Amino acid sequence: IPLNIAEGIAEGIAEGIAEGIAEGIAEGNGKQSRKDKNRFFEISRGSALECASIHDVLRVCDAIDEDSDRRGKSDLKRIVSMLTRFIQRKQKVAARDIEYEYRDAEHEYDPNADA
Repeated sequence: IPLNIAEGIAEGIAEGIAEGIAEGIAEGNGKQSRKDKNRFFEISRGSALECASIHDVLRVCDAIDEDSDRRGKSDLKRIVSMLTRFIQRKQKVAARDIEYEYRDAEHEYDPNADA
């Protein structure tokens, strides 16, 4: 395969993987159970690591410059770190169902009462 075609293929694959990372995070956040959330976060984490390896290929082929590679790898490292923390969380992330009510109290607090 000619180098310019290989570069185009690798860049297309990397873009598809990057979209998959975002979709996995979004889908994981939409799940209720920790097990389901972690499944999607783990898939997204693996995709981010895969994207980093494609960055290596693009850099070796001189398809991206050193600065772009460094910035991209830095972003991917942050994404992997974030997903790792999400996966390691033991607590439930979903908000509790709390119903707030307004009560018209007879003796409401008046901040100007002491003045």
